[in-house]
Amino acid sequence: MLVHIVLVSKVRIHKHTSDQLFFSRWLSVRWVIYKANNMKSYKSQPKNNKSAVPLMSLGRSIVQSAKWSLNLKTSGDPSRQPIVFLHGWPDDDTLWQPFIDKLSSRYYCITLCWPNFAGRVSRRLGYRIPELADLAVHALEEHGIKQKVILVTHDWGALIGYHIERKHPDKVESMVSMDVALRFKKNVVNLALMVSYQAPLVISWGIGLVLPPLGTLLNKAVAMMVRAPKHRVKKTTWANGYLYFYLSLDGLLPDRSPLLDGKVPRCPTLFLYSTKSPIAFHDSKWLSDIQRSGGQSKGIKGDHWFFLSKFDEVFPLVENFIGKDDPVVERILA
Repeated sequence: MLVHIVLVSKVRIHKHTSDQLFFSRWLSVRWVIYKANNMKSYKSQPKNNKSAVPLMSLGRSIVQSAKWSLNLKTSGDPSRQPIVFLHGWPDDDTLWQPFIDKLSSRYYCITLCWPNFAGRVSRRLGYRIPELADLAVHALEEHGIKQKVILVTHDWGALIGYHIERKHPDKVESMVSMDVALRFKKNVVNLALMVSYQAPLVISWGIGLVLPPLGTLLNKAVAMMVRAPKHRVKKTTWANGYLYFYLSLDGLLPDRSPLLDGKVPRCPTLFLYSTKSPIAFHDSKWLSDIQRSGGQSKGIKGDHWFFLSKFDEVFPLVENFIGKDDPVVERILA
């Protein structure tokens, strides 16, 4: 918002009559009104861009209550179909900018940034996965989203998205899930690779509760080891490792398992996965269950962040799926 501050200084009036003084003040007021109207008109004009969206639809806010807060960004026309983007570790909501640039002219794009991922520690102990799912739903409700949303998710965002769909099926229209399923290959090599990076992240979080700099150093080392985007390696801290701690803790309790019995979502689902990642966060049964449920799946030749390195290949798949253009989706995915 551009704020005009008019400073009125003391003016010495030597030989002005009362009429002259009135006339000069009238001219000053008219000049201020003229400049304000011109500036407002200038700011309201979009650039010569067919995909320009109303400025009023662009925003960033912190949706919060007495017990929680969640960063939320929006882009696009609020009257259109909402798409909610959910990121994982060690990313933040900026992960989705390439998709938002393409979709915000036709959809209402919403990104959420999980607690402790936005560059500040909002809750040292973090949240369990079901709690994050509830936080996401509450944040959308507080923001006034009443219709069903399309979820586009990756990594932890996918796991949280599954919980949202399972607990709040009336809130989800369809789902695009990238590289993380509710089932994974359980051979020795795959399990060892998972432990090799998840255990250090649990340790980094525990250390960070006492010695934050040391915990952050270990967290960054793991991010480099898994070849996370460089800008996120610089920004990640010990405080976002809580997800791995609660995954390990809840995994020991059958009634609190975060994997939801390995069942696929009940809504239409597009599952995209990496064919070059050393760790398989899905198994063959998951892929077949997705197909049987009426969903689609496709492997992409790239690492865990394939949707960035192979954006030109991935975006048409996502675009056609969320557009409900079934014949096109089937032809592309074949």
